[in-house]
Amino acid sequence: MTRQISDRVFYNGKRYLLVAAAPGTVFDPREHGLQPAMISTACVSGFWCEFAVEGDRLLLHRLHIHTEDGVYPRFNGVAPLLPLEDGELPTLLLEFIMGLVTYQADLPLSFSGRLLLGDGYGDDLHPGPLLPCGFAHLLELVFDGGALTEVNDLSEDAALARRLRVAEDKTVSAAVRGLTERCWWLRQ
Repeated sequence: MTRQISDRVFYNGKRYLLVAAAPGTVFDPREHGLQPAMISTACVSGFWCEFAVEGDRLLLHRLHIHTEDGVYPRFNGVAPLLPLEDGELPTLLLEFIMGLVTYQADLPLSFSGRLLLGDGYGDDLHPGPLLPCGFAHLLELVFDGGALTEVNDLSEDAALARRLRVAEDKTVSAAVRGLTERCWWLRQ
């Protein structure tokens, strides 16, 4: 399967990839009257999001979306951005040619759950989904009704998972395999 375009999260002045969200999804455009359609094997959902944490609030900063019928109504009170706006000609022009549009939404979200954010992915040989253990920096952000309540740095856990994964690939001792079994999240 082709690796999917990842949602992004801007947090503390840095851009992260959204590795996982629990429970479910953070944002679904269908709940707002937009009907996304697949554009390529790298974007089966037909959309991807850029989220931001401003202060302690989670926002949908930008929505990149393709609809099969080409209908793009106002969303959260704004029309889609056009190529040449925001000085982002290359990105927006490419999206426009591909049939995508971008909304600068800045919509407050009421998401309750956990977001797993990653930066510094070093496992490009793995063709499938992004693995949490492949990131040098891994953060867990916990939200309640869209308000950030907790931040956990899981970078050391990711490093441990990488070491165990390499060790497992080389079929090492029963002790290492036992540790792998205790770390249930390695099997996810």
